[in-house]
Amino acid sequence: MKYYAIIYCNPNQLNNSYLCKGKLLNRYDIWLVKWGNKEPSYECGIWQYTDSGKVSGVNGNVNMNVSYKDYR
Repeated sequence: MKYYAIIYCNPNQLNNSYLCKGKLLNRYDIWLVKWGNKEPSYECGIWQYTDSGKVSGVNGNVNMNVSYKDYR
């Protein structure tokens, strides 16, 4: 079984160099957490756009994401 690593982070973590940008961001895709925007503020493979989504059959809020790549 193969796994695909991705960096789950928010814009603050990207902007303030909490990540080794030169080493990690050139090697891995970003799963960007940025709620409330109409589009992601950075190029990313996945964008988490809200934490208050609704899904039939699930009680309470859920995170909602858009994938820009086919991560099979």
